[in-house]
Amino acid sequence: MRILVTGGAGFIGSYFVRRLEMSAENEILVYDNLHPQVHGNEAVPPIFGPKVEFIRGDVRDASLLRETIKRFRPNAIAHLASETGTGQSHDEISRYADVNIMGTTYLFEGIRAMGRELDWFLLTSSRAVYGEGAYINSQHRLMANVVRRLGDLEAGRFGVYDSNGLELTSIPSSSIITPTPLSVYAATKLTQEHLARSILSTSNARLLIYRFQNVFGAGQSLINPYTGVLSIFISRLLQGKPIGIYEDGEVSRDFIYVDDVVAAMIAGISRDVRPERPLDIGSGNASKIYDVAIKLARLAGYEGFDLPITGEFRPGDIRHAVADTSYSRSVLEWSPKVSLEEGLERLYVWAKDRISFPS
Repeated sequence: MRILVTGGAGFIGSYFVRRLEMSAENEILVYDNLHPQVHGNEAVPPIFGPKVEFIRGDVRDASLLRETIKRFRPNAIAHLASETGTGQSHDEISRYADVNIMGTTYLFEGIRAMGRELDWFLLTSSRAVYGEGAYINSQHRLMANVVRRLGDLEAGRFGVYDSNGLELTSIPSSSIITPTPLSVYAATKLTQEHLARSILSTSNARLLIYRFQNVFGAGQSLINPYTGVLSIFISRLLQGKPIGIYEDGEVSRDFIYVDDVVAAMIAGISRDVRPERPLDIGSGNASKIYDVAIKLARLAGYEGFDLPITGEFRPGDIRHAVADTSYSRSVLEWSPKVSLEEGLERLYVWAKDRISFPS
């Protein structure tokens, strides 16, 4: 296979490329802009093997992207290049739309100009497209398109409520429910999905759309404030800085280790899988942010550590996130292997060699 990987120098992308390298039959081209927010101002590409070519380029550079595709002539593409971060997306709307939406259109224009049909196209999307996700009421009826009202948040009512003010119960989300993006980032990721479906609908290419939950692990950016809550927590712990927990400490997320995410991606491309809908990739377990922060603190050597619950909130943040992975497990014949505890320990061991506690 000749595989083009956009965003292949990023956290998930570099893990994925190294797995692709393990097959002697693959030739790989990594296309990545090494954004300073993720890689730092003195960014250098990861060290890959001899079968990997690296091009420093932005997906917004339509000309370079088209020339790269025309020369390399891939028969498979994994599109990971994306701006991430729900909070930042509210402040930089045009940037997120430019990279995530226009960059994706330039990629497809390059594919069409190449004049070669792809074997598969893999798109990494996000659970953010679900918004608050799936909930049920006291009669166990599924509630769709739920949102948290600003007035409730300001009053310290952080749950998700129905029109009568009764609190709803979160259940795992899957691609059978209608997406309800509540951030600019989420809207751009859902648009990517629509673009991929519509453009590839007249081809024989296999389309694989992965909606990731909270991916973490050794190698994720420790300088990007939008890279994930765990890297933020561990960076602050290792620097002796305080951590505050937003809302009431009950916010939960589905954390999945990067090795398991990449295993799901490899399972999809290496078998003749043609999913009928997006694949939800997570552990299937909801973990409270407060509890995970305590686990990290214990790894860092803090005994009897407690965290202040601040009551602060960020508009656009969701309350709970957990994936229903039953369809993905069945289609991919895949399941996560790394427990939260093992993953946190791997992240901590890696991070402590890169962050110094101040003397």
